[in-house]
Amino acid sequence: MTTNDPRNTEDRTADDTEGRTAVDMQGRTAVDVNGAKIGKIGQVYVDDRSGQPLWVTIGTGLLGMKESFAPVHGSRSDGGSLRLAVSKDMIKDAPGVETDAHIKDHENEALRTYYEGYIGGSAQDAAV
Repeated sequence: MTTNDPRNTEDRTADDTEGRTAVDMQGRTAVDVNGAKIGKIGQVYVDDRSGQPLWVTIGTGLLGMKESFAPVHGSRSDGGSLRLAVSKDMIKDAPGVETDAHIKDHENEALRTYYEGYIGGSAQDAAV
């Protein structure tokens, strides 16, 4: 699974119902399932095979210095924000993963296990 290059303008939708591109998600404000502000979306990680966005990183912690991973599955636009299907606390407690160009197999597995029940089959079966 790789991060989306903001220079790539290929249309990649967030999920089947969202209709937003990965590039469009970057920089948007992420809010949790209850509408609480989490932070700004940094990177969008897409499935290597399908190009579907699966994970976003969100600036959390003091001054947004920590990047936390959250699943895109179940997200929807909410004005200028992206409303995620998980809580702020769940995102802040997610496993620490390096925010580089590619998620390693063991990191992807840790995220899938942590968010099990909140992610769809596409994330469960994603090529990394």
